[in-house]
Amino acid sequence: MRITNGARVVVRLDTCFQGREPRGLLLTLEEPYGVTTCPPHLVVYDHTDPALRALEEEPMEEGAVGEAGDFLHHLLGQNPHAAKALDHALLADEGQRVPVFVHDCSHGWGEHLPWEVLRSPEGIFLNLAEQWPVNRMVSSVRIGARPRALESGGPLRIVAVLSCVGISAVHEWNALIEAVGTEGKAIDLDLLVLTGERGLRDTIRAGMPFTGGVNVVVDSIPQYREELLPLVKDFGPHILHFFCHGSAHQGPHIELATASDWDGLGTRSSLHLEAENIIEMTTVDSRPWLTVLNCCSGAAPAQEGYGSLARRLVTAGGFPAVVGRREPIAAEEAQELTKSLYRELFAALRERGLRRTRPEDVDWFEPLRRTRKLLLRAHSVSRTEPVAAAASREWARPVLYLARDTRYGGGGGGNGTTGNGHPSPDGPLPDDVRIELDILWGLLRAPHQPPARFCRAIEAEADSLLDRRPWESNPEEHGERV
Repeated sequence: MRITNGARVVVRLDTCFQGREPRGLLLTLEEPYGVTTCPPHLVVYDHTDPALRALEEEPMEEGAVGEAGDFLHHLLGQNPHAAKALDHALLADEGQRVPVFVHDCSHGWGEHLPWEVLRSPEGIFLNLAEQWPVNRMVSSVRIGARPRALESGGPLRIVAVLSCVGISAVHEWNALIEAVGTEGKAIDLDLLVLTGERGLRDTIRAGMPFTGGVNVVVDSIPQYREELLPLVKDFGPHILHFFCHGSAHQGPHIELATASDWDGLGTRSSLHLEAENIIEMTTVDSRPWLTVLNCCSGAAPAQEGYGSLARRLVTAGGFPAVVGRREPIAAEEAQELTKSLYRELFAALRERGLRRTRPEDVDWFEPLRRTRKLLLRAHSVSRTEPVAAAASREWARPVLYLARDTRYGGGGGGNGTTGNGHPSPDGPLPDDVRIELDILWGLLRAPHQPPARFCRAIEAEADSLLDRRPWESNPEEHGERV
């Protein structure tokens, strides 16, 4: 197997059941296609393993993050094909990028694992290195979902819903507008701020008008959900940002404070939104490029067995990219994420040129990596990065979910294809070949273990399909390989 620049490693997770109880995870190497067969391997692990439990302890023991990262590397290594792909990816030179995706088809069972802290045998946290961003990928059931187009000559449109009862969002606003002001000077921007906090509304209006092509509108969060959803839908954001309370208890949701919540000096927010409500804020053919859940537990799986809010926005809504947090966070940490993420994002958009940018051209990996490094520096004492990262989990809390068919990451070649969309030597197979292989491997992923003779027959058929390489023998149908 040879990993080339522009390729990616995709490991698929499925749940193996014994009766009605989950027995373990089935790990399959989906990409790159460089070995003749990549059958799934059963991986049995314990959620109460000390390496995982130590990551959740308060206070956390020194080096707990590193031990969890080593545990995950060992877990992936139980599939020899995935281990080999990862070993080759780790040979990437500086300046190359080989993203590692965990394609989670396990109905949430694999979501509990802290993939963001995956560490190499050499002690390198992959998510802090430029070459190997580790992100989560899920398949969407929403057919026809696509990101909102950028109108010719039009501005980038952002909706920021900032209302966290008991915690002023003024600092969150300052972090956002500072990122716009320092790095967004060459970007035309329309920004709609929705809040229930009167002090924030006064602060924003006192700063108007803004310069440099930045237009800001501030409005109150309505009392009722039915009044809120059209406000966002009619604005049509490319980026949707929430700063509020969040919870994974009794179903993942966010909690928005209305003006009456603030005026009552209470501690509860009256407007709760689940994934379906956020999905209704946009149309299926105009999803936000990026949704940021800057709240507690936006990417935390629910105790009741539901997938996280971030995951559900992708699976049920077809949102192409969602950032959330795995744990409860302090307001200061939320503001650090906002400032660093948007500063890096606007800098990248300015460098590329907004007029020449399509949703699939936006590289979410690098802004998030730099954000992680800034979070690490903010929460660690003066010591080397590997030692500090092994002892601090703040940098690993942000989670990026991408839709399975999303082709973000820098244009041609970033998805394992050449610039004209044809399969590259180590990239994904054509769609019809991939579908046929998915069907074959799907038979092997049956809840009850198929007979050995049946498994051998399926593997032989997959070998035959890959050996034939029909896209090479029939270039008119499948495209000429280059």
